[in-house]
Amino acid sequence: QDTLTAVGSINAVQGVTVSPEIAGTVSEIAFESGAVVAKGDLLVRLDTSSEEAQLRAVEAQVELARLNAERTRQLRTNNTVSQSELDAVEATVKQQQANADAITVGQQTKAFAELNGSTEPYDTALAQQKVMSFGAPYLSADFMAKYDPYMWSIATEGNDVVAATAAAGLAQLAGKPAAFAGGSLKGQPRKIAIIAPDNPWYQSSAAIAVQQFAAAGHPITDDIQYKLDLGTLSSQAATIVSKLQNDGITTVVCGCDPVMPVYLTSRAHEQSYTPEWNVAGVALTDNDIVGQLFDQSEWAHAFGISFQGPTLPKTSTLGYAAYKSVRSDEPANIVDLIYAQMYQMVIGIQMAGPNLTPQTFEQGERAYPGSVAGAANAEFGTWSMPVGHYSPQADFQEIYWDPNKTSTYNGKKGAYVDMGPRYKIGAIPTGPPPLPANFGQ
Repeated sequence: QDTLTAVGSINAVQGVTVSPEIAGTVSEIAFESGAVVAKGDLLVRLDTSSEEAQLRAVEAQVELARLNAERTRQLRTNNTVSQSELDAVEATVKQQQANADAITVGQQTKAFAELNGSTEPYDTALAQQKVMSFGAPYLSADFMAKYDPYMWSIATEGNDVVAATAAAGLAQLAGKPAAFAGGSLKGQPRKIAIIAPDNPWYQSSAAIAVQQFAAAGHPITDDIQYKLDLGTLSSQAATIVSKLQNDGITTVVCGCDPVMPVYLTSRAHEQSYTPEWNVAGVALTDNDIVGQLFDQSEWAHAFGISFQGPTLPKTSTLGYAAYKSVRSDEPANIVDLIYAQMYQMVIGIQMAGPNLTPQTFEQGERAYPGSVAGAANAEFGTWSMPVGHYSPQADFQEIYWDPNKTSTYNGKKGAYVDMGPRYKIGAIPTGPPPLPANFGQ
């Protein structure tokens, strides 16, 4: 039989290309050529010495910052340094700790996303590690765009909060008598104060509101900052209320955390000071469960806007159903907030398709068709995520507080009342807010 000798190559009928999620130098090959391997077996190990060294360096910076903060606190007690110097040092500690945590999440855990991104320093550090974050607290769209596509939030963008509250304030309140205040303030020409935390990202939004009112010929009388320090909120509230009284403020726009109004309304009640309290729809202050914590004689004069959806019974929400599917214990008070963050994340993952990357995630968010007010998927408000936006709120509604209404959420006394249709952010009819005739009486 004739034969032919030749050089050839053999290829497998089926094959697979294995590649790491991140580039790096291979420090170990953990298999033999031709060996059978199973799912989960270690194949190669990458050299992580540089990442570990970076983490150790950042951890050392954290410790140094902490020691510096301790020394500065001691110096502050003797008035050797100013409060602003102490604030700067403590901010450095928070940023360094955020950097260390983000490096752990990004380089050691190698996470795609972090649901607990609830501070600006941590969200920024996560973005720098190319980790998706959810929970940025009322940052502006311009700020989050700097870190596109890594920073997302269910907290309304600060610029949208300003657009909605300023539009409502200018269309309905500015230049008119304070018809909904109590005591001697009722019927006085409106003098408006804005209260917000002193963090730069909150103050940038407050500054825009001040500029808009000034440009419309209705300057804000008091632009008040406070420090987010739970230990001093009570004393800060007393000082703020005294200033509001002395300056004859009739209307308080509180872009506050959920605790500050507890102290503000308590101190105001002690001083028989009853202004109009304007709700900005931030930090859960437009939730029944939070409004019930405020002094009810004061909050009976509260009205404003909310970006949220309808108030449902606690046991009828999507978050509660999800929680009960895996656990049987109580209480389950913040499951709706956690579920909403997960909901935003899952929209992007599902709409991204089979090739999930930060870029396809963003494309998925942009492709989300949105929800319609009143629909089952609008429990958290009307959502859409067009280009240029990183939080989903598309509209808002007007609300007021009724201290005698039973809350649909928890069956307790005190609840917000919706005042009718929802409006696109920045658009609202002119004229007085549609409050009941006996409101605040």
